[in-house]
Amino acid sequence: MRIQFRFSAGPVCFALARRVCDAAERFQPDLIFFRRPLEFTPRMIRYIRRHCHALLTSFNNDNPFSPAYRDRRWRMMRRAIPLFDIHFAFRRCNVVQYWEHGARRVALWEPFYSPWLHRPLSSNGSVGQSNGEVVFAMHSERDGRREAVLSLLAAGLPVRVYSWNWAQEFGERDARSVGVAQPVWGDEYVTTVQNAMATLCFCSKQNGDELTSRVFEIPACGGLLVAERNERISGLFRDGEEAVLFSSKEELVRRVRELRDSPDLVRRIKVQGHKRVLSSRHSVVDRCQDAMELLQGVICGTSPKTLGP
Repeated sequence: MRIQFRFSAGPVCFALARRVCDAAERFQPDLIFFRRPLEFTPRMIRYIRRHCHALLTSFNNDNPFSPAYRDRRWRMMRRAIPLFDIHFAFRRCNVVQYWEHGARRVALWEPFYSPWLHRPLSSNGSVGQSNGEVVFAMHSERDGRREAVLSLLAAGLPVRVYSWNWAQEFGERDARSVGVAQPVWGDEYVTTVQNAMATLCFCSKQNGDELTSRVFEIPACGGLLVAERNERISGLFRDGEEAVLFSSKEELVRRVRELRDSPDLVRRIKVQGHKRVLSSRHSVVDRCQDAMELLQGVICGTSPKTLGP
């Protein structure tokens, strides 16, 4: 089965497409939502279209057009783009790329936070406490985030690293020297972010990201967001008031030192960043509400046939 999925060929592929059609016959859905449909070839999508009348919608949080994704599954998924009715793009650059690959409709669906999970967890729900540590709680990539962490450690700043693939990327010895701990999830993640002096955030270079869910999760939890500076993040948060942004290792070290030396500044940025996220429409509820309104318009025929960037 793994081999068939790897090469997008074999009877298991037809069985999967048939299961989708059987479910459509039972439920008579208005739409079928495919999340990162690497298992579905153009032939399978055409088969589904012939056997049901639902709108076919696709969402992919990875970048379908990144040079990093070149195996057969990704090539098949790109060829299937014209067969879907709507694509939800996770980043602005993908909107144009979907059009260039023959998409019928494209809408932007950026990262988000989940309000029932990402919220302050102190006994009184307050924001602003700090244990003086810098936290890295992300996956590892070879894009500069390791060097940023090492720069902070070399400067004598306390950094606690939680990552599920650091050793895989940089080796067991490197993970031990940095003191990498097991990843934190759920309320443990929320508490870790809220209590830290600051939490680091990096956008994936492999995917060409402008945003990541951490951008919204960290301040929503009551944490202080320290992120790589780019145009999109700079437009969302006031640097030095609602978040701290940096463009180099040297600037990162300097700004974290400023936070260490000014607990009141840490408290203010946490409070203002939290307020900023709560007053904006970046929760998963907001994203789904926007998507449902768009889909309802398409289903009812009141939406334009072409959704621009």
